[in-house]
Amino acid sequence: MNIQFISRMLTGMIGLTIAMTAVRGAEAGIAFAGMIKEGGNVRFVLRSKATGNSSGWLAIGQTFEGYAIRSLDAPAQILVVAKDGAEFRLPFVSARVKHAAAEPPAELKQRVLRNLRMLAAAADQFFLERGVTRASYEDLVGPTKYVKEIIPVDGEDYRSLQFAQAKPMEVRTSQGYVISYRP
Repeated sequence: MNIQFISRMLTGMIGLTIAMTAVRGAEAGIAFAGMIKEGGNVRFVLRSKATGNSSGWLAIGQTFEGYAIRSLDAPAQILVVAKDGAEFRLPFVSARVKHAAAEPPAELKQRVLRNLRMLAAAADQFFLERGVTRASYEDLVGPTKYVKEIIPVDGEDYRSLQFAQAKPMEVRTSQGYVISYRP
């Protein structure tokens, strides 16, 4: 074989190796910022390193700022994304993974529902006595009102509720459970 041919071939292979290493070592312009598992579905949040903007919840196959989500290496908590033919492995920026719980514990749900039922009964009495169809928490709860006091069970905020005839009520607990009551 010709020495010049071998030299050119080696130079080309070295250049290709350097180029591939640069692509593999290149840093993505996004970070793997969040993950949620609901049933069998997994969704991800990506964050732009340049702007700080977040993607919202995305599934495998969706894109953000030109990066397409390819797969998840779940045991290593690494999200694989691709952009312009280059593949990037993004480690999860937080060690916490949020698992959405479908149903709150029974005792918690019963106690929150008890509070909502008391408020609904107070609202019905308020509507009847005043001939109105709307009320606020302040109209119903207090030392001289229909309900003396409401004690939150798990950080839920009853003060933000607006009471209307036959309108469902809904509160969110500090653990993220949403509990609804339909009068």
